[in-house]
Amino acid sequence: MVNMVSEVQRISKQIRLLYLLLCVAVVPACGFRLSDAGGSLPAVMQGAGLLGGSSDLYRELRQGFSAAGASLHEGAIDGVGLRILAERFDKDILSVDVAGKVLEYGLFYTLEFDVAGADGVVMVEPQRLSLRRDYSYVDGDVYGTSRQEQLLRDQMHREMAGLMLRRIRALVR
Repeated sequence: MVNMVSEVQRISKQIRLLYLLLCVAVVPACGFRLSDAGGSLPAVMQGAGLLGGSSDLYRELRQGFSAAGASLHEGAIDGVGLRILAERFDKDILSVDVAGKVLEYGLFYTLEFDVAGADGVVMVEPQRLSLRRDYSYVDGDVYGTSRQEQLLRDQMHREMAGLMLRRIRALVR
């Protein structure tokens, strides 16, 4: 009886190992990759200049370009220009209680950009991207609520930079 139990355990371990190996082989074959592992940017984007936009967005884009093996410069240069046509944060009230006190806010981040070559020819038509985050407002915790809003804004800048990089990878040839 003991031999039979140990044999079942041994076969069970082999089946789990086989299943794990199968998963490791199948997942890359289907084209799956992590979203931040987007790879390099097109060669034409090497040393691009960023025109417009906030310093927070520039910081996140610069990190994204660096991770992709490229560099991004602030301001106009002789090469390709990543132009921020519009950038806007809005904060709206989402819900109130019966006394009219705010319970939830919504943060909305909208950005429009294009990419132009050194000759001014538009390489990527204007692209509009939007993000939204909701958060609860706690009446007695003003510092905590403002800190939560700042963390959400930072996160939204990071996510917007990632969206822009993915869009550039897809559209610039």
